Amino acid sequence: MSGVVRFHVPENRLGKLIRAAGGKAVVHAVKDAADGIESLRGDFLSELADILTKAESLAAAVKGADDKEGSDALYGLISNTVGVPSACGMTSLDEMLISLADLIDHFKTNNMWDNQAITIHLSAFRLLLTSESVRSSEGAKSILVGLRQVSARFRRPSPGANKATA
Repeated sequence: MSGVVRFHVPENRLGKLIRAAGGKAVVHAVKDAADGIESLRGDFLSELADILTKAESLAAAVKGADDKEGSDALYGLISNTVGVPSACGMTSLDEMLISLADLIDHFKTNNMWDNQAITIHLSAFRLLLTSESVRSSEGAKSILVGLRQVSARFRRPSPGANKATA
């Protein structure tokens, strides 16, 4: 079969608008976008408070390592929330959510559960959410260091594990 091959290149309307004279300068457009996100901050905080309340309820309902449905629900809620706080400049809160999601994933993978470790993370969630420490202050950094220590405690092999394999 032979025939005519035609290539169609669509017009790049966005590129055309960007190159056209007039309009907002990039600096002004970025500032307007940041102002728009900041205007939504109250809505984000309200939504995050609702998520925290739901997470606390889900965590309290998890019956232990064998409660796959409960731990899956909590993990899904937390992992789906990751990224939302960063949109409002609350990167510390996002780091806490990532730490909690990683901890839940570790528990699920290793068929274990520790209510206290989950509660500590959820308490940090509440503290970061209700304080100015969400803006990457020294206080937020010390909270995150503490959460890393909690997570590291569960990642270390138990002392009896090495003796059992020897």
